[in-house]
Amino acid sequence: AEMRFVQVASVGTLLLGGCVSVQQQTVAPGAAPPRPIAVVPAIVRPPAVVHPPVIVHKTAASGVPIVLDSANSVDPSCHSLGVPTARVTQAPVHGSVKLLQRDIYPQFPPGNPRSSCNSTKAPGIVAQYASTAGFTGSDFTAVDVIFPDGKEAEFKFAITVK
Repeated sequence: AEMRFVQVASVGTLLLGGCVSVQQQTVAPGAAPPRPIAVVPAIVRPPAVVHPPVIVHKTAASGVPIVLDSANSVDPSCHSLGVPTARVTQAPVHGSVKLLQRDIYPQFPPGNPRSSCNSTKAPGIVAQYASTAGFTGSDFTAVDVIFPDGKEAEFKFAITVK
């Protein structure tokens, strides 16, 4: 038995699982040689790109509410496209998160076609965290946001409470 490797395009080398047995066949004189086995190339897809979740680090005073983040949706002329829908996907162990509808300033980075909208408030969602009074230490929470255009983003927060 032997292991066989197959070179697949420019993806790399693929190890065919298991052992392959190679046998010698004898052909009787005058008989047609055995038909070769057709080799069909394997369809190999590159691995899916997996982005690790981005974790935002925040610091909060014990028992005092802080804004973790906010989200809204506007078009390039700064008109609201609707209020995003948000839900807490992982509740903090040592506090609570409130999702509040408010008029907020967008926070588009420079170079984004909507960055000029950063000076005009639009309806949105604010994620606000507060620890249990007297708690100090680490807490964690996650919030999922679905925008009016159907895009989704999950925000994770590691919170140091002092």
